[in-house]
Amino acid sequence: MNLNQVTIAVSDVVKSISFYFDLGLILIVKSLPQYARFKWPEGNSTFSLHLTGGDKFSSAWIYFEI
Repeated sequence: MNLNQVTIAVSDVVKSISFYFDLGLILIVKSLPQYARFKWPEGNSTFSLHLTGGDKFSSAWIYFEI
């Protein structure tokens, strides 16, 4: 089993892109204003940002590949 992807909900995808890009992640998908996806500098796992619906609670999704 491999970790395929982790997706988190954010209130501002554009600001979040800058933050994670500065951490060294590589932007591979940019579908504004709702979604962005990064790959790690090493390995095959990806990390995604998804625009939250504005509620107080955020969510995270973890995808495993078998």
